[in-house]
Amino acid sequence: FGVKTNALHWATAGTLNAGLEAGLGKRTSLELTGDYNPWTLDRDENRKLKFSSVMPEFRYWLCERFNGHFFGLHSGYGEYNISGVRIPFLK
Repeated sequence: FGVKTNALHWATAGTLNAGLEAGLGKRTSLELTGDYNPWTLDRDENRKLKFSSVMPEFRYWLCERFNGHFFGLHSGYGEYNISGVRIPFLK
């Protein structure tokens, strides 16, 4: 059983995130990660950067579970609401 988070997301964008991973068999595990960013940046200008996502992943480990390399199959779902934020490379 494992618990993790992405500290860079917390530090740079204040994005709440967590991941859980549980062993299923000798060489398999299932991971579920999620992100949530509920912030309104500026109410007067209606600037928002809100999103949420969930990503489950099935992992097949080449050695023992939670050790070494693995092959993974994952899927994802997300929602977003972004407004009033200038993105330099999208003009």
